[in-house]
Amino acid sequence: MFDKFFKEKAPKVDESTLSSEELKQIRHERVRRNLRILALFVAGYYFVSAGFSWYEESQREELAAQNAQLVQNEDPLSDGPTFRALYNQNLNTYDTALPTANANDSVEGFVAVLSPSIELRGFCNPGERKLYAAQVQSRFTQGLEKEGLNAISAFILTLEKDLNLTAEILKNLGLIESEVLLKADHPFEKTQVQSPKYTYELNYLEGEIDELTLIATSR
Repeated sequence: MFDKFFKEKAPKVDESTLSSEELKQIRHERVRRNLRILALFVAGYYFVSAGFSWYEESQREELAAQNAQLVQNEDPLSDGPTFRALYNQNLNTYDTALPTANANDSVEGFVAVLSPSIELRGFCNPGERKLYAAQVQSRFTQGLEKEGLNAISAFILTLEKDLNLTAEILKNLGLIESEVLLKADHPFEKTQVQSPKYTYELNYLEGEIDELTLIATSR
C-alpha cells in the first residue's frame, strides 16, 4: 500500500520552466499525496491503538474472571474480605439496588452497612482471620421488604453456593416471599435450620422498628 503512494511521487522537473498554473498544480498534487500518506499513518495508529486497548480490556476481564473463580472456591468464612467478595457476587444474582458490602476489618470482624435498614456482620476471635459466624439483619416497620429478603437470600447463597439449597433453606426458615413481604402482622418465629455445612438461626425482635436477624455458624 505504501508503494502505491511512493510510486505516485512526481518526477523531478525544472520548476523554473513551468508556468504559475503548472507550479500550482504540482504543489497541489504534493499536498494531496502528503495528506493521503498522513491519513494512512493516522488510520494505522488508531487501528493499532484500538487493538491494543481491546487486548488490555480482554486481559482485565479474563483476570477478573479468574480472580472471581478463585474467590468462589474459597471457604466463605475464611476471612472478612473473602466473605464480602462472595456476598457481593451473589447479591448480583437478585434484582436489587443494594450497594456492594464494603467495610474495614477489625480484630472482632467487620460491619458492612448496605442501607439504613440492612446490615451485614462477620465475627472472628481476636488474632484470627477466620470468621466463626456471619450475620445479616433487616429492619422494617411495615413487614419485611424486598431488599431485606434479597440481602438474606444472597447471604445464604454466599455460604451454600447453591440456588436450590438456598431456596430450600429460605422455605424452612419461613421466609417465603409471597407470605412475608410487606406483611406488617406476619408472625416471624425463632427458627433453626441446618445444612450440611452450616447452622442458621433466625431471630425476630418486635418493636417500633422490627428486626429480623439471621446468623450462620459452621457445623
